[in-house]
Amino acid sequence: KYLGEDRMFFGTDSSYYQGVGVILSSSLSESQKKKIFFDNYNNILRKSGNNVD
Repeated sequence: KYLGEDRMFFGTDSSYYQGVGVILSSSLSESQKKKIFFDNYNNILRKSGNNVD
């Protein structure tokens, strides 16, 4: 209800591969995973005048 693929992004301060694996093995679509891993954070960067495109 409150969270969705448009309201979260991936970040970790522990094992990178363990965290990535949880998302990669989930039932999320490829476009949802792309939003979590890249698009949403890039949108934040773009709003601050930066981006990684």
